[in-house]
Amino acid sequence: NYDSLETIEDVHNFIAVNSKYLQMITDEFGDIYVEPVLFQNPYRYFANDDKLFQIGDTVYKVLETLTLGAHIDNMQVLMNVNETNYDAFLNDGFVFIFSSVVVSDQSEDLGNNCGTWKEARNTNGRDRTYLRIAVIDENYHGGTNQWTHFIVRPYYRPGLVVWYWCKRTISCDINIATGYYIYNQANTWERVIARYTNPGTLAWSLSGIVSSRWISLGYWATPIAHFDGYDCWGKTPSTGKAELTCNTHLVQ
Repeated sequence: NYDSLETIEDVHNFIAVNSKYLQMITDEFGDIYVEPVLFQNPYRYFANDDKLFQIGDTVYKVLETLTLGAHIDNMQVLMNVNETNYDAFLNDGFVFIFSSVVVSDQSEDLGNNCGTWKEARNTNGRDRTYLRIAVIDENYHGGTNQWTHFIVRPYYRPGLVVWYWCKRTISCDINIATGYYIYNQANTWERVIARYTNPGTLAWSLSGIVSSRWISLGYWATPIAHFDGYDCWGKTPSTGKAELTCNTHLVQ
């Protein structure tokens, strides 16, 4: 009940009491949001209170920006890993990166590299629609899989300071051409054009995978996928369109 939180101090106090579940973040524009813990990581739904989940003999640690894995014998090591110290454990070989956003400047055609993580916002008074697209990399025992993900989420600001998740009728048109570097196919680039449209659904957010490719089998491959182009928007009745466009001719 955010209407009961009348001041920023009230919000701070509420989050302090519920810090296992909520956090306050500030974006690059200085706007303040109340978000769930691990809100950027879809594997949060599997995680226990230690941010861990297990599949077979592998244990996974869910962090805000990536998911790590380790053999079950190193579970205690994973419990000591956090957002700031995980590099040391990677270098020691105890853990590996299971899932993360692809970060790459390589491309088949430099004119058709539109990045790997993009976001947009449209604000109307106390309402905001947020749109994000990203290329995700995942390493399994059987190889490396990459997928292109989107999310459209509405926010509401009851006062002058803090944005909260809210429920709205969300519509979107997500049209993305992703360039995947396929190691399995004689090291070739494959452009995959995929589209998702929704005329309107009452929800807290819309999200999903629009395309995916196994880029290697039997070994982990260096992730160098990227967007070749995209033409995407998301909106609610309370706002205009949050839009992302780049090389739109490639997705027509």
